[in-house]
Amino acid sequence: MGFDISALSAYTEENATEFFSRSVLGSKVAQTMHLMTGIKSAMAIPTMDLGYDLLQSDTDCTFDDGGNDLVIAQRTITPVDIKINEKYCVKELEPYFTQKILSPGGKYDDVPAELRLFDMMIARINKSVELALVRGVLGGASAISSFNLFDGMIETASNDIAAGDIPAAQQLTGALTASNVIASFRAMYDALPLDAYLNVATDGDWKIYCSPQAKVNYARDYQSDNGSLPYNTDFGKDFLDNTTIEIVALAGFAEDDSQAILTREGNYWLGTDIGGEENDLTLALGAGSEARDLFLTGVFKMGIQTRFPDEMVVNNIS
Repeated sequence: MGFDISALSAYTEENATEFFSRSVLGSKVAQTMHLMTGIKSAMAIPTMDLGYDLLQSDTDCTFDDGGNDLVIAQRTITPVDIKINEKYCVKELEPYFTQKILSPGGKYDDVPAELRLFDMMIARINKSVELALVRGVLGGASAISSFNLFDGMIETASNDIAAGDIPAAQQLTGALTASNVIASFRAMYDALPLDAYLNVATDGDWKIYCSPQAKVNYARDYQSDNGSLPYNTDFGKDFLDNTTIEIVALAGFAEDDSQAILTREGNYWLGTDIGGEENDLTLALGAGSEARDLFLTGVFKMGIQTRFPDEMVVNNIS
């Protein structure tokens, strides 16, 4: 008897949008960004700012303009075209599923083969998107070609530094080692501008994004200083001591364990056409000479941009 996956084409077509949403938008970093769907080309992100010098002495009946401009500007997010093209030999797939899915006494109906395959694909695409959203450099020369498709968080911050949008006082170079990381993270907090301090005090959506090793170093540094793990650890989340700023480890930062970004959740905007009418995913057997080949193909757009770079603090990013 053969391993029949001929029904997979209909399965994927019926669930294409769900598959894209779970796989492309399911990564940890994607879920912390402000999502804009249905974006086909460049999209302007509006920004607004107003000064704080609003109070005047009320000693007479004159009306004096306080001189505080309401600054309305915009930043552009430009998603790029991305595709998924993979080819698998069914003869190689058959023994994998036969041996790994079926337990003694089990039946194929217990664990649908296509569900197993989809879960595996979702996990892999999640990982690829997670790394690219952090480490990507548009037109770069990384050996991992996924990183060359669009600018990720680190490169976007680097571009903002080059453009002068992140003030020099918010560009730090601290070491994130087990003996220095607490001091470096505290220095990032201390470098926040007034606007950010007001938001940190009222909102719990600020993050320090760093490598997994840097997060481990923070716990080690705290334990070394205090004899215990950070007291404000809550259900798997770690927070910068005496603040509501969560320390979030992202795999994409692992290439340089000294890099970190402090910003508000949602300050990075993620533009994609997922959910639009042009999403397409097919998983189907070939024909003719490729009758034993399984093809996974898909197309979508993706790109990110920061909305308020002047409220960010970066560490070892240039």
